[in-house]
Amino acid sequence: MEAVLSEVYGSRFFDVRGDLKKFRAKASHVQLGAVGISYCYYGAKTAVQFPEVDNVRIQIGTCGSSETRIGQHIYAVSGDHSCIIPAGASITAEFGASYSQLVVRVERQALSQKLGALLGSPPSRAIEFDSTVDFKEESLAALRRLMTFATDEVDRGLTRSPVMTTEIEQAIITAFLCSTNHNFRKALDQPSSDIAPWQVRRAEEHIEAHWDRAMSIDSLCREIGTSARSIFAAFKRTRGYTPMEFLKHVRLRRAREMLSVPDGLTSVTQVSIACGFSNLGHFAKDYRTAFAELPSETLAKARSYRRTQSDASDQRR
Repeated sequence: MEAVLSEVYGSRFFDVRGDLKKFRAKASHVQLGAVGISYCYYGAKTAVQFPEVDNVRIQIGTCGSSETRIGQHIYAVSGDHSCIIPAGASITAEFGASYSQLVVRVERQALSQKLGALLGSPPSRAIEFDSTVDFKEESLAALRRLMTFATDEVDRGLTRSPVMTTEIEQAIITAFLCSTNHNFRKALDQPSSDIAPWQVRRAEEHIEAHWDRAMSIDSLCREIGTSARSIFAAFKRTRGYTPMEFLKHVRLRRAREMLSVPDGLTSVTQVSIACGFSNLGHFAKDYRTAFAELPSETLAKARSYRRTQSDASDQRR
């Protein structure tokens, strides 16, 4: 475990403060572009020192408790409380026995770029986060749910779909900025400026034309020439849905087209991945909501129709 922590995370110090014979540990890591998600479990009390890195980190305790020292400040970490570790800070973490957590790392440059897209212009100074995190606050509880969802999707095979991998990455960065407290939070909470109806139509056209690619809010902002907040507000006001909800419906329509004209290799799983859905259960649920039938039913009907047409053709011969 010490070798893994040193090789993957650059840890400088590792000390098991319990019975070494009973010590057990688990760790895993996945990188989603500028976002890294790690899971770790420690069976005995353990202290680990991590070096300065150019990303912002947040710990999400899933079992037990620990403490994180940043400079002279000590923060309790559990299921309800945590801390944000700023870029460039070294820390010492003291994990309790049978402790497990998720650690989410977001590159500093990615946060700055996303903030610029949300505000409509690059930030004039560095982002400074409030280190204290209380997951009983609804916005932070929502962030924790998103992190847990992303971890579950990785376990289910999210990385099979490059489109979904990129979009989950972008969702985490956006949620990180919109849920936590920092020196730009008030600016993000300010009402956004209005955009013209033609800009909403252009956004829809852009989404329609690029439905099979990873949809970045940053690229949508560049296409329309306005901020992400303005685009989202205009969609909700004039359409009643968000750009990402519109994208999901476009992809569901494309999936229905594929399932309605199948070839010998068409499957529900293959179509769901091709259309940017990594979770087959979520895809089936959304599909049934949109079209009042399961994707497997659409595929079965299409194949039955093709067999009927083929039989009729053979009889005419």
